Amino acid sequence: MQCAGPLPLDEEQLARHLQGNGGEEPERINFKAIDTDTGEMMVHIEWNRIDWNNGSTTLSRVLPAEVKGWERRWFREAVRYTFDPLHLHLLDLYVFDFNHSVIGAYERGGFRQEGTLREAWKRGDTYWRLCVMSLLDREWRGSR
Repeated sequence: MQCAGPLPLDEEQLARHLQGNGGEEPERINFKAIDTDTGEMMVHIEWNRIDWNNGSTTLSRVLPAEVKGWERRWFREAVRYTFDPLHLHLLDLYVFDFNHSVIGAYERGGFRQEGTLREAWKRGDTYWRLCVMSLLDREWRGSR
């Protein structure tokens, strides 16, 4: 199951969503990679709530194609992009607390668990908890 909010977006929703993308210090940056052979989207990555004053952003809407190895490659590139050309200090993300394999993968990538947001995501009649994870630029640079 992917959790990136209600997808796919219709054209009006997409236009509203992309409003924060422009300017010198955008609130949001979106990337997608296209397979040049098939024309299919391989991955969509979004940096959300970019706070240029505090040097922080939330990585969200990471939607990889079902291709072995691509997930790790694009995720590593997203982390690098956060700290190199963007020169931000803190990258955070949210994971369902029951998704132990993904939490473990992020921890192996240097992310630390910061805490849990209780009943933060409603699915039907059930509320799910989100694990907040983060990585600092110095931690990333030290692990390379």
